[in-house]
Amino acid sequence: IFRDVVAADGTLKKAWADRGIVLSRYRIPAVGWIIFNMTDPVLGVSRSLRQALCLSFDVDAYLRVSSDGRHVRATNVVATGLAGHKEAGPGKYYRLDRKAAKAKMAQARKELEAAGMLVDGGVPTLKLDISGATKRSARYGKLIAAQFAEIGVKVQVVENDWPTLVRKIRQGKSQMHVMGWHADYPDAENFLQLYYSKNIRSGVTNLRYSNPEFDKLYDRSRTMSDSPARTKIYARMINIISEDCPVLLLNEPVGYQLRHRWVRNVKPYPFAHGLAQYWRIDPALQPRRKAQPIEQP
Repeated sequence: IFRDVVAADGTLKKAWADRGIVLSRYRIPAVGWIIFNMTDPVLGVSRSLRQALCLSFDVDAYLRVSSDGRHVRATNVVATGLAGHKEAGPGKYYRLDRKAAKAKMAQARKELEAAGMLVDGGVPTLKLDISGATKRSARYGKLIAAQFAEIGVKVQVVENDWPTLVRKIRQGKSQMHVMGWHADYPDAENFLQLYYSKNIRSGVTNLRYSNPEFDKLYDRSRTMSDSPARTKIYARMINIISEDCPVLLLNEPVGYQLRHRWVRNVKPYPFAHGLAQYWRIDPALQPRRKAQPIEQP
């Protein structure tokens, strides 16, 4: 249905525009990612391995298969448009560079050897938990595994029903899984709270990430009002996460909204509901239709 209305370049198809339909596109404040369990004895001890996995992943190819143009590549852990996103810039490991990934793998083997976690001289097989047992979810799982295989990392894809996946995540038994976050309010703090270690015990986050410098900056930012100084702190926090790579960034969704041209005062806003009460009808543009008589028996 989407491709019946929207062209490959993201614009409205002429047949619909000729009927007086208007298309609005907007960024949804959400980020999708593959979460690495930071308490895992393999992924948690080797930052170089996490960096290598990020560098090896062709996100654009993944999005072509999974989103049909309705997502764009995420470049850092805070959604586009929120304070700190632009200032922090793209994370240096959130790009496709398999030559750099293989160099990182050499360092990862040293880190894993020091931790006693190598298997036959190599990285142990990793497990990716996915939700559902459909052909679609299986295709995504195979695609992810194929990306990591490019640098010699084997991945076992484990299919779960939703309750089982949630239980694994809460108990810290999922080594890797695909998840995401939609902002509840328009502040970067809503994303950054997920990486604050004191939120692990409270259940706010399942990332299990802990970095003392990040925590100190987070505590400081919480008492500050919106300002360039706070934005600078946000950017530093984002850069810390981008270096540690507790997640592999995938996507930011793009919203599409259709309306008749005679519906006015419409502006997509993803943080609020009930906005239809502010819409207006322009009678001059609304087509007049003569009611057809209803024949009574």
